[in-house]
Amino acid sequence: MVYGRGAGHGRYEPLPESHRDALVLHVHSHGDGEAYFSAQDDRADREAGDSVYLAVVFGRCRAVETITEAWRRVIWRWRFDLPGSAGMPAWDRSTQPEHQTA
Repeated sequence: MVYGRGAGHGRYEPLPESHRDALVLHVHSHGDGEAYFSAQDDRADREAGDSVYLAVVFGRCRAVETITEAWRRVIWRWRFDLPGSAGMPAWDRSTQPEHQTA
């Protein structure tokens, strides 16, 4: 549960230990900031417990065309960034089909 957030911080309550083994995907955004794993994100993933899940951070969230993303695997508190994902555009117009109007 998130208790507070601001331009450079967030306060939250960690997932209860009894629920940590059910975590599959940990998602949050940095709002208008860049997509990257901060020291707070690193700490949260280190303290998440003995589980396996994907973590993603979205950035530049003001418009869908500017959203970026960073992904990593978390395996029993070890963090593995997915190659090439830091700051990667989340949405690429070049891969979207053209829409024609009649």
